[in-house]
Amino acid sequence: METPIGLSTYLDSGHAWDLIIKWLGEWKASLPDLPELNFDYDPAKSCEIMCQADRRVWRRALQNEALWNEGVLPVLFPTGEALRAFAQRLAEYDDIPSRSLRNLLDDCIEKRYSAAASAGGA
Repeated sequence: METPIGLSTYLDSGHAWDLIIKWLGEWKASLPDLPELNFDYDPAKSCEIMCQADRRVWRRALQNEALWNEGVLPVLFPTGEALRAFAQRLAEYDDIPSRSLRNLLDDCIEKRYSAAASAGGA
């Protein structure tokens, strides 16, 4: 009676690992590029994108405590650098929506990032 080849016997073969590694490489190459979720990775570029969005959208997002508490905004802005750049850019505008959003941004940055930085240093 012939003994069936088990998985461990098959995987002990160098050829099997070569095939697995080759397949994994092909699979990885076939995956689509994933978008960058860290807006702080390139704050200047992110700021340009953020300036194109309606001010009301940013106001709603920044005022939504669930987005902060559930970690959505902290993942998108881990250091707050893009938010700081956006606030600086808003200072160039003299309209009420931009000033209002800048004040909100300053408050969020102070509350979410300055406090975290001082707590981390303690």
